[in-house]
Amino acid sequence: EANAKLIAAAPALLALAWEYASECAECGGGGEIVKNRGSGDPIDDYSVECLACRDIHAVIDVATGR
Repeated sequence: EANAKLIAAAPALLALAWEYASECAECGGGGEIVKNRGSGDPIDDYSVECLACRDIHAVIDVATGR
C-alpha cells in the first residue's frame, strides 16, 4: 500500500522538483553557472555545476531515467 501511494504521488513530486530547480537563485534552473576567465570576452566563458541545486537535479535525473 505504501508503494502504491508513492507511485500515485510521483508525478506531483516530480513537478515540484522541477519547479524547485527552476527557481534556483544561483543558476536560474539551468544547473550550471557560466563564468569567465577574466578577459570579459565570451570566448573565455566556461560552465561549472551549480552546487545550490545539484541534489535536486540528481533526483530529477533518476526519476526521468537520465
